[in-house]
Amino acid sequence: SIPRHVNFFSKIFGVILSHYVFFFTVRNGYSCVPVALAEGLDIKLNAAVRKVEYNHRGVEVTVYNPRNPSTTNTYHADVVLCTLPLGVLKLSAAPSSSQLNTVQFSPPLPDWKTSAIQRLGFGNLNKVVLCFERIFWNPQANLFGHVGSTTASRGELFLFWNLYKAPVLLALVAGEAAAIMENVTDDVIVGRVFFAGEHTIRNYPATVHGAFLSGLREASRIADQIIGNPCMPQPAE
Repeated sequence: SIPRHVNFFSKIFGVILSHYVFFFTVRNGYSCVPVALAEGLDIKLNAAVRKVEYNHRGVEVTVYNPRNPSTTNTYHADVVLCTLPLGVLKLSAAPSSSQLNTVQFSPPLPDWKTSAIQRLGFGNLNKVVLCFERIFWNPQANLFGHVGSTTASRGELFLFWNLYKAPVLLALVAGEAAAIMENVTDDVIVGRVFFAGEHTIRNYPATVHGAFLSGLREASRIADQIIGNPCMPQPAE
């Protein structure tokens, strides 16, 4: 059965989202959408932007071919709409940006604009596809969540999307957990050495109860690792 907190999360957010959001899966993949939108447009491929010059007369954009950087071309227009990815924009707007493959603005963007760009934040969010032999969750639920019992596990598989009406879930991993998962190998790793102590607990360092709680935490991890999660008996209906 689905844990109680998962059912609660699904009911609350499912009700909210059901009034405002419709979920669709694009046949043959989402790439079909930009491909269809691009029909009839004059899109220049292999044209990376190197410099954007603007003044009261208009805009001049210099591009180059990434395969042959010495080959450049220039486009003139009245205005330009910049849709650079945030990471590229941050590098380009940095005052001392001298890295390669960054876009130069001439004259430099005003301070209020560069300050706003630098304040914009973005996090790490990864997707994990989980395949099962059968559906054991509510097939009518679009999504449901899980809140980790420990601070360290927050962000680890915290939201599950039921997208395919099949025994497949799309799980989300965010923040520090996403960065850790990116570096995990495909090998199955069983830990043999664990660490406890007041210096290993985030909430209660340098305390006796912190040391005690850290021992309980690691004892639980060892039990999960060696024994596995126990199967709790369900009351007879």
